[in-house]
Amino acid sequence: MLSDKARRELAQELNKNINIPWVPENIEESMFYHAIGIILDALDQYIPDAMKELIYNPSVGINEEAAKIFFNRLVNILNKKIDIPYIFSEKEERQIISTILYTIMGKMVSTGDADK
Repeated sequence: MLSDKARRELAQELNKNINIPWVPENIEESMFYHAIGIILDALDQYIPDAMKELIYNPSVGINEEAAKIFFNRLVNILNKKIDIPYIFSEKEERQIISTILYTIMGKMVSTGDADK
């Protein structure tokens, strides 16, 4: 889904935008990297392969409007289905899920490749 490099860059971005008050700054990034794994695992569990093809390959037929609808639906579903145990705020958990999905789907819509 995402290369290790893309995951690390995303973890850095999350770390800049979200603070976990009880965790030292130098540890937060690794926690966000872990959270990315939780969310990607959930996508694997809840999204059938045919739907994943729509996310990662725009030539299959998904357009920007459909991607927005699908994005919002996925955020809502994943926010209900998963729990990131070290994120205490529902709002921050939703922000993390949204940022990760946007990174995958937003880039997919414009470039056709989630790793770019």
